[in-house]
Amino acid sequence: MMGRDRDAFFYMEVASIFGWDRPHCTWSGALAMRIAIDAGHGPDTPGKRTPDGAMREYAFNAAVADAVCSMLDVDTVRVDDPTCDVPLVARVAMAHQAQATCYMSIHANAVGTTWNDAQGIETFVSPSAPEGGQALVLARAVQKHLVAVTKRRDRGVKRGDLYVLRHTRMPSCLVECGFMTHRDEAALLQSDAYRHQCARAIVLALKEVYGVNTTTNTPQWAIDARAWAMAQGLTDGSDPKGTVTREQMWAMLQRFAKMQERKDG
Repeated sequence: MMGRDRDAFFYMEVASIFGWDRPHCTWSGALAMRIAIDAGHGPDTPGKRTPDGAMREYAFNAAVADAVCSMLDVDTVRVDDPTCDVPLVARVAMAHQAQATCYMSIHANAVGTTWNDAQGIETFVSPSAPEGGQALVLARAVQKHLVAVTKRRDRGVKRGDLYVLRHTRMPSCLVECGFMTHRDEAALLQSDAYRHQCARAIVLALKEVYGVNTTTNTPQWAIDARAWAMAQGLTDGSDPKGTVTREQMWAMLQRFAKMQERKDG
C-alpha cells in the first residue's frame, strides 16, 4: 500500500473509531445521487475567525452546510464534524467511501488578520480540472447563483491548489462566500438571512447541474421577502409555511414601528 492510499486507509480507520465515517448525513447506502458536503475547517481551527473574534469561520460554514442539506431531497454525506477539525485526507476518503457524485466545500474568505477592503465571492476548482469538465460546470453555476442571490462582488471561478480539490476523484469545488476581514461582509456572514441566501444559491447550482430534487418549491419572491424580514429583525425565519396568529402579527408590527422610531430619531 503506497503513500496516499495508506494515509487514506489509516484515517478511515480513525474515522470509524471517532464516528467521522458518517458525522451527520442522510445516506441510504444504495448507489444513487449522493453529494458530499464539507463545512470547511472546524470549531477551534486556529486563526479562522473575524478580526474582532465575533465569528469563527466554521460557524458560518456549518450553518450553510446544514441549510444546504435540509434543502436537498437527495442523499448527502457530511465530511466535517461539529466537534473537531477533521483531517483533509479523512474528508476526501469519506467522500470516496460514500461514492459521492460531487464534492462541495463551503468556506468564508480572509486576507490577513485585520480589517481590509478585499471582498466578494469566488469559487475554486482543481488546477487539473479539464476545461468543459463537470467540476468547472459546477463551479461556474455555483459562482453565478451566489453572485446573483447575494449581490456581492464577482471575483470569478479560479483554479486553486487545494487538497480537497486535488485529491477528490469526483467533480469538486470550493466556494468562498465572502470575506471575514471585510467589515460589511463579516456582518453578512454572521446573519441568518445571508447564510440562507448562500445555501439557496448552492442548491440552485446543484439543481441546475445535476437536476437534483429539493425539499422546497418556494418561489423566489417569497425567499427574498423572508431574507429581507430576517435581515430587518422582524422575524427569525422559522416555520415559513406556518399560519401567523394575530399575536405574532402584532409583535411584527411593533418591531417595525420601533425600527421606524429609531430611523426617525
